[in-house]
Amino acid sequence: MSRKTAQNLLLVLGGLLLAVAAIVFTVVSWGRLGIGGRAAILTGLTVVTLAVPAVLLRRKLNATAETVGVLGLALMLLDGYAAAAAGLVGSVDMWDHTAATIAVVALAAVLYARLLPLKVPLPLAVVLAQAPLPMLATGHGGGWPTAALAATVVLNAAVWSVARTRGLRVTAVICLAFTGSVALLGTSVATMMPDRLLHAPSLVVLAATWFFVAFRTKDDAGRVFAAIGSATALVAAVGAPGIGLLSEHWQVVPYVVAALVVAAMARALPVRLRTPYALSGAGLALLGGLVVTPQTLLAVLDAPVTTWRDPFMVVGLPAAPVVFALLASLPLILGRARWAAVVPAAAAVVVAPVVYGLPYLVVVGVQLAVALGFTFAAVRFRVPAAPWVAGIVGAIAVLWSLDQRPVAYAVLGALLVGWGLLYRRPAALVGAALAGSGLVWVALEGLGLPVRDSAAAGLAVGAGLALLGWYGTRAPGTGAGPGRTGGGATDGGGVGGGVAGRGVAGGGVVGRVTAVVLASLALVVVADVLAGAFGGYLPVLDPWRGGPDFTGGRPLGLAAVGLAGVVLALAVRPALVVLAGAVVVAAAPVAVRMPYVVVLVGMVVATAGAAWTAAGGRSGTAGGTGAGTAGGTIRRSAGGTAGRVAGTGGALWLGSLALGWALADETATLAVLPALAAVAAATGLLWRPLPETGAPETAAKQPQTAATTTPATAVGVARLERGAGFWWVVLAGALVAGEAVAVAASLEVRAVEAYTVPFALLILLVGAWRGRAASSWLAYGPGLALAFGPSLLQEATPLRAFALGAAALAVTLAGAWRRLQAPALIGGATVAIVAVRELAPWIADLMGAVPRWVPMALGGLLLLVVGATYEARKRDVRRLRDAVARLR
Repeated sequence: MSRKTAQNLLLVLGGLLLAVAAIVFTVVSWGRLGIGGRAAILTGLTVVTLAVPAVLLRRKLNATAETVGVLGLALMLLDGYAAAAAGLVGSVDMWDHTAATIAVVALAAVLYARLLPLKVPLPLAVVLAQAPLPMLATGHGGGWPTAALAATVVLNAAVWSVARTRGLRVTAVICLAFTGSVALLGTSVATMMPDRLLHAPSLVVLAATWFFVAFRTKDDAGRVFAAIGSATALVAAVGAPGIGLLSEHWQVVPYVVAALVVAAMARALPVRLRTPYALSGAGLALLGGLVVTPQTLLAVLDAPVTTWRDPFMVVGLPAAPVVFALLASLPLILGRARWAAVVPAAAAVVVAPVVYGLPYLVVVGVQLAVALGFTFAAVRFRVPAAPWVAGIVGAIAVLWSLDQRPVAYAVLGALLVGWGLLYRRPAALVGAALAGSGLVWVALEGLGLPVRDSAAAGLAVGAGLALLGWYGTRAPGTGAGPGRTGGGATDGGGVGGGVAGRGVAGGGVVGRVTAVVLASLALVVVADVLAGAFGGYLPVLDPWRGGPDFTGGRPLGLAAVGLAGVVLALAVRPALVVLAGAVVVAAAPVAVRMPYVVVLVGMVVATAGAAWTAAGGRSGTAGGTGAGTAGGTIRRSAGGTAGRVAGTGGALWLGSLALGWALADETATLAVLPALAAVAAATGLLWRPLPETGAPETAAKQPQTAATTTPATAVGVARLERGAGFWWVVLAGALVAGEAVAVAASLEVRAVEAYTVPFALLILLVGAWRGRAASSWLAYGPGLALAFGPSLLQEATPLRAFALGAAALAVTLAGAWRRLQAPALIGGATVAIVAVRELAPWIADLMGAVPRWVPMALGGLLLLVVGATYEARKRDVRRLRDAVARLR
């Protein structure tokens, strides 16, 4: 720490200790002396302490002089306490005596600062001056306490205005802010008491004082703070008389009117005060609106939940419509964002029928009219807040309409038609989609269908409406629908091109996002249907225990899944429609009751269809303009890749699910395995690679197209697909091998290798023929896994263990000789498993024969070796240190 800091620390600690000593002496040891001794000691100590700073200042010990001077003033306060404790003040009230003592000390501090050039006494006098007047007014009724606080605030403002030193000015500002806030809060609360009019003059004084501060200050933050205080005091003073004239539910209106008057009067103020006072009045007016908002909002939202005009229904404040109507004039008074007036105006119109108890149909009709009216205003006059108002009020109207089903049909239908006709506006498009969702939901639920499925169907229909809106808001020349798969640049162009010229900029994006969100929600609602599809894998845990009994009765849920999946696929990438179809086929057995054989046949046929799509039997591309360019070719390649990925994923999922269902029955297993193998083999043989036109060097001639369609990525993916047909052939071989294992199991064959090894050799030959340039894991991994895996799972007979170990050892040596990773690792792992399995009984017998002290001895030896190694390493570190120390 610096010398100055150390000096100040010592001085502060020394002064604190002296003050504590003085307090202890005064409070504890005072009674041991007579009246003369007491007076002599206190008077002498105080006089000496106050005189010492003069000597210290002559020796230029300014900091010490400041500390001793403050100590002397503190002793004066102790003198007053001692006088009261000795009974020298007679019957004077303790509060009055304390206030007088503090006032005398504050005045003495001012005189002391005039006699000696000390800096601390004047700020200390300002701090002490905060207490006398409020303490003198304590215990007196009427408006004296608030008047005393107001007078103290005026005193602080006066000191702040005449202060010349920085310390005194800062102290006055802090005291002004603190005492002013306490005075404003206390006086405002006092205006709610029966004697409220007695406190109104204090509020006027506070408003004038804060206005003086705001006018004189040059600090922006201080000006804003003072303007808020002045406006608050003025609003409280004007609104106080209205409390006694109005009932409890209407008492907020005078305050709102006063706040609006303050905001209006701000126009007549100087420029530097105009904005703070206008915003202060606006904030206070909005605060008044916030007072009535919670109960009113609860009434608006609670009435539809409870029965209309139920005796326990929450009723809003009758002043709420008036307050909202007054707030509608606020933007007009401020002259800024005049369109914002529509929000409180709409709130006043919507709330009034509810608060004043008008008939149910009138309430709903007003809400519907406001929603449609603001929709028209948003389209015709482009009012910024109108779409939000229309959407919120429309949602409230829908909520109210649910009390009576015919009313719900009428409201949702009207919103669907009104917003649907204006679908080119993003907000109207979203509203129409939601209205359509609600209408379908309510209609289906009214027919007695399950609520979850009705909700999912409604959300799916809404997603479809949003998708149609996306089609309708796309720019001409970008395709008839979302079929273009050129990436985000194409979609952005569709929205920002011709659509923007028709006043629907962003509508396409909004429609697409709405379709995705609603379709996703629909799938979440019926997630149990989707989760039930994975129950088809349960027979894998316990095969051949009999076919399951399908008891599903939720066709509406299945239809919702299908529609939502198709919409989601079209909104994201049209090529994913085949994947959506796979989801529907997988969920069908859970949602619709059907025979076991029909389920298996349907899944196998669907697997064949998805595999045919993956093989390239269907283009899966979305052409569009630019077909002859490199960019157009690359876009078609990207679309074909997406279609093939979706087809491959759907085929693998449906095939695995079909196999899982089939494992529940022996006959079904023996029938489905060869069928799936035929599908996989046909897919591998019919696989057609994507065209490689539009190579990176060709697309590089068109920088913009290459940048927007990522040609290198598309062509790279296309080239990777060249070997996909080989994997389908491998999958066919694995399925045929599985058929062989199943047949062997059904015939109770013990030598399973007779059925698996031939197919494994066949797969290895195919891998050696077609996959030499690929990784060894791709070429030989599947065949080796089929050759060794089933044998490892069988009973470890001596002949099987010897043959398996010998074959695995030969494969390991061949892999090491040819430097192939897969044969070396798979063969080595198999040899290790066989060896451990064969040695396991011997190791168990050996451990049983070894005495119990041997493991402990081994552990001790291990610790001894570790310790010796640690000591050697530590000795090496010492040698290194010594060697470094000897370096020059």
